[in-house]
Amino acid sequence: MNIVEEYEKEIAGRLINIVVKHEQGKPFPYYAISSLNVDGSGETLEEAKMKCESATKLEIIMNK
Repeated sequence: MNIVEEYEKEIAGRLINIVVKHEQGKPFPYYAISSLNVDGSGETLEEAKMKCESATKLEIIMNK
């Protein structure tokens, strides 16, 4: 897997690091994982990022 993007984003009041990777030949080749170990995958870079960010936000809210 190749890292295609690394960034920080404030999600639900916390600064979260997210790494997006790409692997050829998969149905959902983009895979994003947050510093809270929450992930998301998608057919596009933006889809994987959105799924990861949404799941991370839910994880933060559920654990408050």
